[in-house]
Amino acid sequence: MESPAKKKILDALAEATRHFAWNDLSGLSAQGLAECFGVSRNLVSQYLNEAHGEGTVIKINTRPVYFLNKAALCERTKAEDL
Repeated sequence: MESPAKKKILDALAEATRHFAWNDLSGLSAQGLAECFGVSRNLVSQYLNEAHGEGTVIKINTRPVYFLNKAALCERTKAEDL
């Protein structure tokens, strides 16, 4: 069962994915989400990596690592699947 905190973080990632600008990806990083919710970056990173393992989140292995909600990105780009 998904914890309420994890659901809030993943919902925020989906919203950030719908509205991000390429010149400001801060809301798509574990650190950016952690700052929004006042929790540790490690906890947010754990939740995001779990979601990546489940296939609901896309992980971009840069430094910092960025995450995108797969369904929200498909909506935004009008793609059927990524």
